[in-house]
Order: sequence, then C-alpha cells, then structure tokens
Amino acid sequence: MSFQDLTTGSDALNERPDWLSAFPFIRQHWPAVIKIRQRYPLLSDYQVIRDWQTFYDSNQSIGLSACLRRFRQTRLAYIAAQDLDQAVGRHLTALHAVSDLADTLIQQAYHAAVSEMTARSGVVRDAQNNPQYLHIFALGKLGSGELNYSSDVDLVFVYEQGNCSDGQKSLEAGRYFNRLGQKLIQLLDQYTDEGRVYQVDMRLRPFGTVGPLACSLEALQHYLLHEGREWERFAWMRARQVAGDQTTGERILAAIKPFIYRRHLDYSVFESLAKIKADMTLFTDYEADDLKYGLGGIRSVEFVVQSLQMTFGGRDETLQGVSIYNQILQLYEAGKLSAADKDILMMGWLWLRKSENTLQVVNDQPKHAFSFPDGLKNHIARFFNQADWHAYQHQLQLFRNQIDVIFRHLFADIATAEVALTADEQRLINEKMAELPLQRLPKSTSEKVYGVLQQAVLIGRNAQSVQSQSSRLHAAADPEGFHEDNKTPVIAWQRLMQVIRAIVKRPSYLSMLVKEQPVLVALLRLIQKHDYVAQTVARFPVLLELLFEAHDLPQELTLEWLQQSWEQQRMPVDDVEQWMEALRYFKLSTQFLIICDWLNNKHGHRHTCHRLSRLAEFILKCVIEFSHRETCEKLQPHATSIINSQQLMVIAYGSLASGQMKLSSDMDLVFVIDCEVISNEQRYFMQRWVKRITHHLNARLYHGHLYDIDLQLRPNGNSGSLVTSLIEFTDYQKNRAWIWEHAALIKSKLVYGTERQHKLFKQLRHSILSRPRQPDDVHQALDDMRNKLVKTDSEHQLEFEVMAAVLIHSHAHPELAEQQYLSDMFTILKDLKLLSTQHTLPAPPIPVN
Repeated sequence: MSFQDLTTGSDALNERPDWLSAFPFIRQHWPAVIKIRQRYPLLSDYQVIRDWQTFYDSNQSIGLSACLRRFRQTRLAYIAAQDLDQAVGRHLTALHAVSDLADTLIQQAYHAAVSEMTARSGVVRDAQNNPQYLHIFALGKLGSGELNYSSDVDLVFVYEQGNCSDGQKSLEAGRYFNRLGQKLIQLLDQYTDEGRVYQVDMRLRPFGTVGPLACSLEALQHYLLHEGREWERFAWMRARQVAGDQTTGERILAAIKPFIYRRHLDYSVFESLAKIKADMTLFTDYEADDLKYGLGGIRSVEFVVQSLQMTFGGRDETLQGVSIYNQILQLYEAGKLSAADKDILMMGWLWLRKSENTLQVVNDQPKHAFSFPDGLKNHIARFFNQADWHAYQHQLQLFRNQIDVIFRHLFADIATAEVALTADEQRLINEKMAELPLQRLPKSTSEKVYGVLQQAVLIGRNAQSVQSQSSRLHAAADPEGFHEDNKTPVIAWQRLMQVIRAIVKRPSYLSMLVKEQPVLVALLRLIQKHDYVAQTVARFPVLLELLFEAHDLPQELTLEWLQQSWEQQRMPVDDVEQWMEALRYFKLSTQFLIICDWLNNKHGHRHTCHRLSRLAEFILKCVIEFSHRETCEKLQPHATSIINSQQLMVIAYGSLASGQMKLSSDMDLVFVIDCEVISNEQRYFMQRWVKRITHHLNARLYHGHLYDIDLQLRPNGNSGSLVTSLIEFTDYQKNRAWIWEHAALIKSKLVYGTERQHKLFKQLRHSILSRPRQPDDVHQALDDMRNKLVKTDSEHQLEFEVMAAVLIHSHAHPELAEQQYLSDMFTILKDLKLLSTQHTLPAPPIPVN
C-alpha cells in the first residue's frame, strides 16, 4: 500500500510497511513519522516552518540544541518514508523538502547566535550608523536547493562592511562576525547525546581553512578577482542565501556575479572543467562504482549542466539558476541541449539521486558507492517501478552509459584525435601553421590552431566524414545543416587564415571551432561566399558566437521586434560609454545575421536592403531618445519643458528613406522642430541635442561606429541652421528650394515623429512633388546634379530619369507622388508609358557594397 493512499483510519496510519526493517534510521523514528503523517499525509503538503514552530513550542524545555537535532532526524525520516513510495519522477519534491528543512534549521541557529552575540557585544554598525549583519550563503547541493538526505552543508559567511560593535564588550567587525559564525557552527555541528544537525563544511570560503571564518564583501571581491580559481567559479555559481538580510544578500551575489559569468561566450570553461574532472579521478576508486563520482554519475551530469551554464550564462540570464534539474530544462529551451539529451539528463539524474539517497537513509550516513544490502534489494525494484532488482540495475546502468556518452561528447578533445591525413594535406597544414605567430604562444594554442586547420581539411575533403554526433546544436548561418554532399564548402584558405590570425590569442574561440564542427562548417561556407564575413569576424571575433546557435530573424524586422531584441540583449549600461558599446554590438550582431541570411539565399538584395534600413531606423530612434535624456540632464532644471522628444521630426533622404541601405550607406538627415517659432533657448537646446545625436552615431568605439551622418540636405545646406521649424521648412520647400532639392524629396521619409507628423510630412511631400514644372527646367537641373556626382553609371542614369519623370508628371498623375520607393514609381511610369519600353526595373543595390 502506498503511503500517499494512507489518509484515513488509525490502523492504516500505524501500518508498518514491509520495507521498514531494511531502514534502521526510519524504523528508529517511526512513531514520530506516523504523527507527522497525520498532519501532512502528502509530502507536497508539508510546511516545515509551521511544523518547526509547533515542535519548538512543545519542546522548549529540552533546549534549542536538542530541538534542532531531534527535529532534523524525525523530519528527515518522514521525508524519506514519504519519498520511498512515490514515483522516481517526483524525487525532486523530496530534495526540495530536505533543503527547506536545512534552511529552516540553519536560520534558527543563526537567530539564536545573533541574539547571544547582540546581548554580549551589541550590534556592528557602519559609518552611517546602519546595523550590519552576517549573511550565510549555501553552496553545493544545498545552494541548488537539492540537498542529499545525509549530506554536509557547504557554507560561506559574508558581511558587507562595519566598524565596531556598540555593546559593552565591543568587538571589531571581523572578530565579531567570526565569533558569530563559530557559535552558529557549534549549534549545528557539535556532537551531543542527540547527535548533530549538520556537518558544516567551510572550506569554500576565501583561502579555505587558513582564511578567516567570516569575510567582508570587499575582501571576498578582492580574493575572487585576484586569487579566485576556475573551480571556485563553479562552486559560486550555485550560491544561495539561506540567512541574513535578503536585500543585502542579493547585492552581495550581484557583486560577485561578474566573477562567475563572463559577458562573452566563455568556451574555455570546458578545458577548465575537464582538468578539474581529471584531477578528481586521481582520488576516485572507479571499481567501487561510485554513484556520485563514477562514470555517468551525478557529478558527470553536474559538469555537463554547469559547463553549459557558465559558457552561455553571461549572455543569457535564464541560464544562471542554481538548480541542476531546472537548468537542464532551461538549457534545452535555450537550444543548448537536444530533446533526447534533456530527457536522459533529467531522468538519469533523478534515478541517480534517488538511488544515492535510498542508500544514505538506511543508517543516515553519507554514502555514494553503489552497494545495496541484500535486504534492501528485495524492495528497490518497487521504489523505481521495476520488475525486479536486475531490471532496476539494468535501467540505472543504461542511464549512466547514456550520460557518459553526453559527457564525453561535450568534453571530447578533437584536436588530439587520431586522423589519417594524406601527405599533401599534412603539408598544407604545416604551411598554414608557419604563417602564424605561434612561437611565443602556449603549446596548447598551437594544438588548437592545428585542430582547426585539420578539421577544415577534413570538411573540405568530405563533409560526411565529420558530421556531428549530436543534434544538440546547429549554426545560425547554415540553416540547412551540412549533411548534403553538394553543400560541402570549398575552403577559402586566405580568408580562413585571416580569421585565425584574429583569434589566435583567444583560446576560447579556437576551442569552439575545434569542438563544434557545425560552427566551423558554417564559417567556412560564409567566408567562401563573400569576404565580408572574414573581414568582419577578424575585426570583431565576438561575432563567431552568433554561428553557435540558431538566430531566426523574422521576415520583416519591425520596430517592435527590434525593441524587444534590444531589451533582451541584457548588456549592462551603467554609463554612457557602456550604452554606446551595447548599441553598437546590437547593431553589429543584427546586421551580421541579416547578411548571413542574404549569403544563404534566404532573402534577395532588395529585401536585405529593406531590413538594413529598418535596423537603421531603430538605431536612430534609440540614439534620438537617449540623447534627449542626456541633454535634459545636462541643461537642468527646466530642460524638459523647453523641447519634448515628440516635437522632433527627423526626415531621412536617399538610401534610408528609399529602403536601400547598404553596409556602407550613410544617413542623410534633416532635423525639424514641430513648432511655429523657435526661441533662442529652444534653438540652443536643439543644437546641443543634435550634436549629441551626431556624436553617438559617428563616434568610433571598440565595436566600431553606428552610421556616418550627412546634414547637407537641410534648408540652405551647410550655411543653414542645424535645426529648422516645421513652418520654416515648409516655406523653404514651397518658395525657395531648388528643383534638385525637390528631386531629393522624392527619396525622403519621416523616420522619427508622431502619427500626426507623419501625416503632415506626407501631405507636404505630395504637394511639393505634384507641382507643375517645365520639363526642360527639370532635365537641366538634374543634369547639373548628375554632373556633380563622382560616379554615374547606367543604374544612376535610370534613377535620374525616373526622378525627372516623377517631377514632370506627378501634377497630372498624383499617384506617383504617393509612392515611397523608386521601383513602385518606375512601375507606374511604365504602365502610363511615360518611360521608354527598353528600360527594365532598376536593379536593387548589393547589400555589402
């Protein structure tokens, strides 16, 4: 009979299950288990804090120390008893319950220690007289909220700052919090007649056993920055506060997060973790078949999950969680694990953890070896819903083998794999190696470079010979995969070497290219198609990370989608320069993906230029609004009342207006203020605002610049004001503008403004273009304009003919003036037989020219 079904009747509640004799620890506390189950028939109903309060109120006479120990033992027995008869898939509820139990007992010991220290030495305060607290962080399995039944607890004590305590026996902050920590450990770890609560492991604190028991936040940060090792990054990524002020605790965790997660794709963690794993094998007896450290064991699952978390977590905050189980699912949803690997890791991990905990709860001992007593084997199959012991053993081994395959694939060192190369292939690799400055670099770097070149040779020889063994990942720039023979790339060695030279001092990227063949294949295909990719990646190696996974851009890049993507980038923008770099990276990465789609024939020239134009409009919008806030802050206190951002109208001419932006296109802009008269104060504000806009667009930083900007098309050109009022702009266009300026208005668009302003500009543009004009005057003006251009080819010639026809015929055919794009105007003119029939539709620009 399942415990979960025993919800009524005293006889049923007191029934002793047949497996109880195999678990001395649970049998010892069985009477208490029965009583607890009467209040909490289901494990999911258990409320540990309420249960503790009831228990402590009834047992205060025996003292806190005894209460902590009895409560831990009886409640652990209850949790284990409930868990044994529930499905293995629900074992996570038991792990959470055990963790909640530990949190509660640590907090009770913490409050008792604080009370004792306060009574004796007062409270530590900072320079502003604010009280300071000791904050307890759990690492390891308690940190992840998945504590073993009989595990120790890994704790670290941190205080934010402080001077001396304010009691009669005043103590300096460090000594005060050390003594507080000692009292806490004594309450939890000291053996008494009642046993102990938890063995407390403090070795994960800065400098381990030789460091102070409690350290300040400043000391912790300094240690992690200057002394922190790779394994400590993995330890701290599962840190969780279990006692202390929550707000301060969150601030402390936020302060050390940069040590754990890097903003870039941190592929070097695989090497670091592999070394940690190798070091651990020196102290592990694999013949003992250890559930934790053995092949395909619990630690293998943790290594897979944590390595992927650390690699990608700096750029995706959803991958920064502490729970191993939950992060497996998050890694799958983020595209870092295949569905098959996700299922194996989740269920295999649960089987391993329940098996380990079943062993531990026999006598409440921290055991990991796969060694079940004969008396327990008779019951184990039912705990795991298997036919018999052998069926259970077979399924567990199957999970372990599958986990080991995933682990070995993730940590495989392809660079040292034995590969049969021909003499010509080996000679080619040696020649390419000789071209690189490897003499002063570590040997491991040369091995990685050799691995990249070797993989490139094999890919060029036969794509099928290096197909990925896992469907876990695929490259964004290669949407069809690389499984077809006709997709085998021809190696563009000069371009590949350009990329390798740029990343030769970035071992993380070399490791990625060696280990993840789809990324290298995608890179080879792209650089084969156009030198833009090699040049851009060589200049900005961070773009290699975009080839690691799918980035599906929508068919139409709407401003709403771009805004959402910009917000999801999650790059820190604590100051202006960081914001500028973040926006440059966003533009650079989105632009790169747009060109990848074009190179992979997902979109043609015209649509790609439209996408680049939409990206430019969004970047311009971000710059305008950020610059407005900047200008208001600098011209306080009344700047916000001078000009609000919705009064600005930005008119684009040329490529941006006509949706023909290329990578080399600049922005031809005119700034107009939607007001009747501009006061001196407003004009000064606007000049400052526009200068900030041009600065943000033009400034060269690490990730390049945004766009070159040209303001010569404003009224009166370079001699005119940077900003004009809408009334002045309208008057100029109607009464003083040259015909060539009206021609420029054909390729114009309001790219920033309100809905009302968009309507006003369309009306003004239509009225100007629809004015009657003498054909000879139009042709003469455009001839003069064309002659001033540095280059005029057949496409430019056709463009001028279309613009001339629009200026001449829009008076009689106003539908021409309603069109935004020259291609649409061209079609109407052809239909009206106003252009020669020998003309064909103007070819769209090539995006990368």
